[in-house]
Amino acid sequence: MIQHRRQTDAWLTLDRSLYALPSHPFSWLRQAKAAELAIPAAALSHRAAAVLHGIDGFRPGGLDLTVPLSAGHRSPMATVHRSADFEVVQRELISVTTVARTVADLSGQLDPWGLERAIDEVLLSRKATVDELVAEADRATRAHQGSVVLLRALIGDRGDGYVPPASELEAVLYAVLDSPRLPAFVRQARFPWWPDARERVDGLIPAWNVIAEADGRRWHSRRADFDRDRRRDHLAQRHGYQVVRFTHRQLCDSPRYAADVLVDVGRHRQPAAAA
Repeated sequence: MIQHRRQTDAWLTLDRSLYALPSHPFSWLRQAKAAELAIPAAALSHRAAAVLHGIDGFRPGGLDLTVPLSAGHRSPMATVHRSADFEVVQRELISVTTVARTVADLSGQLDPWGLERAIDEVLLSRKATVDELVAEADRATRAHQGSVVLLRALIGDRGDGYVPPASELEAVLYAVLDSPRLPAFVRQARFPWWPDARERVDGLIPAWNVIAEADGRRWHSRRADFDRDRRRDHLAQRHGYQVVRFTHRQLCDSPRYAADVLVDVGRHRQPAAAA
């Protein structure tokens, strides 16, 4: 019966003993579930898991599977990775690796900037904790994963008091503020003159009394937002703080320009800050 249905295209062969109905529309989720079903105890991992976990910046594409060491089956639908130890959770009724494990796996596929953004995104959205990421880095060390050095370095920078960027634009701003030409800064700092306020500033350079803000096009397009931001700027100035705002284009296209501006502002602010 199975052979007849395959020959007449009533069933489509996806993998060994795994079939689909032609009447069911093709979708990435169908392929992901089929790939998981094809190998016992398998889980979607790497970029595919990032998509299923909703990690920002990842889109449906090629599939990766992590399977037990004993699995000897290859998949025509996915790249297969074997591992002695991995936890599985369910997303969209599909078995996937945990968020922390997914980030650890991605460390071998992403450049440093991409990995840093993935780590920040999962911390900001509370999909994973620093402790969970550290535990996965420990596992990767035991497994002799080559990318664990970068993974550990980025996690180490995100210990107690670390605030992940709320947007891609803030991440670019923080990269500018990390310049060795600038003093230490505080991410998402409270207003020094109003510590109980809910609102925060993107970046604060305490040594210079300088506040750096990233003006995203999405969040600063309305007149009310513009007026509110200017009132905040005026309040900061009344308390002796200089506010420096950068547009999306300035930060993304000319980060060197943004750093130069802050250095020049700081050069003139140092006497005032010391006073």
